[in-house]
Amino acid sequence: EVTIDQLDDLYIPTQGLFLRAFGRFSPSKNEGGERYMQAGVQTTWAKRLNPHHSVALGFEAAGHNNKGSVYLSPYHLGGYHRLSGYEQNQFTGNYLALGSITYRYTSPWKLLGNPLVLGTSIEAGNTWEKTSEISGSGLKVSGSLFGTINTPIGPTQLGLGVTRDGKANLYFYLGRSFSDW
Repeated sequence: EVTIDQLDDLYIPTQGLFLRAFGRFSPSKNEGGERYMQAGVQTTWAKRLNPHHSVALGFEAAGHNNKGSVYLSPYHLGGYHRLSGYEQNQFTGNYLALGSITYRYTSPWKLLGNPLVLGTSIEAGNTWEKTSEISGSGLKVSGSLFGTINTPIGPTQLGLGVTRDGKANLYFYLGRSFSDW
């Protein structure tokens, strides 16, 4: 596993690069003569356009060759900035792909001494059970509008996610969250 983190802020990045790539292989083979393999990449590239405007591009892909139940899969999509208009972890599969573009505006308004950041995102992705199912035509698309501010216990975020079908979710986060896929 390799991780490179040069982002100025993990939760509200306006400048830098994050890259995580991993591969895992079992030392022994199963009854079918195969080794369990899992691999993935997650990246974010953020660029400050000027003191108030920034854009971030994100990409994530992962998969494994477990032929067991898709419900035991480690890959989930849905929720804030992971197809925001859908429910948390609504999609589960053995393979995952997600791409996003996020625009942030660092406003002159301050709360608790930190600027209020307003933004919007567009996210597209899906999960699949088998490699033969992977297709761009099956991508789910979602977008969000959000506001966030750094506080002493981490970012406070309020967001609205919407799907193409008009489904919506409201999000509120206080503090840091940690997840691993």
